[in-house]
Amino acid sequence: HGGHPARATTSSPLPPPPSPAMVQTMRLAAQMATKKFTIGKKKPAKKPAGGAKGGFQTKGWGLPGARDEILLDNWYGANRKLWLPGGLLDFSDVNPVLDGTAPGDYGLDPFNLSKTQEDFDKYRAYEVIHARWAMLAVAGIAIPEALADAGADIPGAVWFKTGAEMLENNFTGTLNYDAEPWGVIDNPLPLPVVAAIQIGLFFFVEQYRSSGSGPEGYVPGKGSFTTGDLESAAASDSLHPGGPFDPFGLADDPEKFAELKVKEIKNGRLAMFAMLGVFVQAIYTGEGPMANLAAHQADPTHVNGFMYFDKFTPGSGSIRP
Repeated sequence: HGGHPARATTSSPLPPPPSPAMVQTMRLAAQMATKKFTIGKKKPAKKPAGGAKGGFQTKGWGLPGARDEILLDNWYGANRKLWLPGGLLDFSDVNPVLDGTAPGDYGLDPFNLSKTQEDFDKYRAYEVIHARWAMLAVAGIAIPEALADAGADIPGAVWFKTGAEMLENNFTGTLNYDAEPWGVIDNPLPLPVVAAIQIGLFFFVEQYRSSGSGPEGYVPGKGSFTTGDLESAAASDSLHPGGPFDPFGLADDPEKFAELKVKEIKNGRLAMFAMLGVFVQAIYTGEGPMANLAAHQADPTHVNGFMYFDKFTPGSGSIRP
């Protein structure tokens, strides 16, 4: 226009679009600038109503390193984890009695023991009680031996030698509880006294457990309780009664309580396997579990289960190396 010739223009090529990696880098930089930058941690989902089976997420114990949340749907209900991964086992193959309402129910019942709900409740009670005894037993076996290895004076510290130690010298051997490095307890007890105490405690504890009742008493932090309180707690859930049996208030939060019941049975099952290992290792090595562990840690290549395989062959002689 106006007689001016059109100007020759040269357009430079457009820059290439940013790569996906560059886009992600820019996005992270923007998050850092707005102080919303997080690494591998999503904002906890809001708890829906309806209890643990509705998707409640627990907050753990608030300790350093504790996981922020655990989705209880992984352990309870129709969508819980099974003992075989997906594709190998379908929920339609699981015994309908195993409906996911009990903690630790992975749908495993190869011998079809839970034909009815009554059968399931009975065997579940057996398992929980044995699991608790196993956890106590593993601690009672490992701790004295570990203390003796650290220098404590514990005659018969290895679990299968304790009784023999006390039977020496015409039943005059003693079980000395002066096991702490600082030596604040000195209570040597002869075998008849120890046996009488243990039998008496077992009798009363099992009697109260089977009857769902017991005497009045006092629990620190909970106060006094009556026989009616015990019976009411046992009637609600004989395996996890709470109330006077929960001095630390672990069952006050129902979601956290549901998580703890899963942790209890999982650790209890591990302890039962540990006890089996303790028994077998004692037979084949003649030593306690802490000595076995120390020997394995010192030479893991040679000191392991494989070195005892030949002990299973007939006519191999002594079962100990």
